[in-house]
Amino acid sequence: MSLVSCHLSPEPGLFLHASAVVVEGGAVLFLGHSTAGKSTIARKLGTVLPVLADDSVYAARDAAGIWRVVDGGFRFGQGWGIPEWQTAVREKSQKEGGIPLRACYRIYQGETVRIARLETVELARHLLDAALEIDVQRKPFPAREKAKTKMTPELLLQEREFRRNLLRWTADIARNHAGGALWFAQETTGEELRSRL
Repeated sequence: MSLVSCHLSPEPGLFLHASAVVVEGGAVLFLGHSTAGKSTIARKLGTVLPVLADDSVYAARDAAGIWRVVDGGFRFGQGWGIPEWQTAVREKSQKEGGIPLRACYRIYQGETVRIARLETVELARHLLDAALEIDVQRKPFPAREKAKTKMTPELLLQEREFRRNLLRWTADIARNHAGGALWFAQETTGEELRSRL
């Protein structure tokens, strides 16, 4: 198996460091750095809504161009390496179809629940950040780097195309879905959060 096939894929899909719940048949993603509260908000909303993922999602376009989301979290204890995990998630996405993407929120900790609209460019930036927080997308050739293997022109072109795709895909998601900044407090209930989504 080549280095490229282990970590890069021509498929129109990407992993995002995000949690997600299902609201009225659509997936709502929560983006933020590692301590922003993605798992916390999923746990709170899990008392009133189905939780799709609490750490990572895989988003891919279907044949009609609709972005759909499945749980993309790594499963420990199954003997998987990175390529097997990615393959299993992509197969799940293709087989089950996933939940249509509805909205994306960049979350923050605050004193009260508050939502502000995000401009498309700002949402795209947060989505790109979430994509690059996934190690295999930020460093798509870790085996090459570890072995100090020289970057060939073919590998360089494939890596550049993958990065262009990340930019295109995050921009497409941002252009076609609602986006917002969401503040919530530790005391905020799942019901209160749900009423704002």
